[in-house]
Amino acid sequence: MPLQILIIQHCPLTPAGLVGAAIEEAGAEITTIMPHHGDAFPEDPDRFDGLVLCGGPMHAGDDENYPAFPP
Repeated sequence: MPLQILIIQHCPLTPAGLVGAAIEEAGAEITTIMPHHGDAFPEDPDRFDGLVLCGGPMHAGDDENYPAFPP
């Protein structure tokens, strides 16, 4: 079974890019979610072997404008 990788993408302008391409080339299966755009976090995060957190224009202290940060 291939590795299962979760990518949390915060902004449509900042995808996993070269890192995501390398993960795919290595044969892993990628699940990408965008919590700030309404995607829910996985109910069973333990099924993933790895995690990639993408960046974006927001910052971690901006819970008011990005309510997906606290979860």
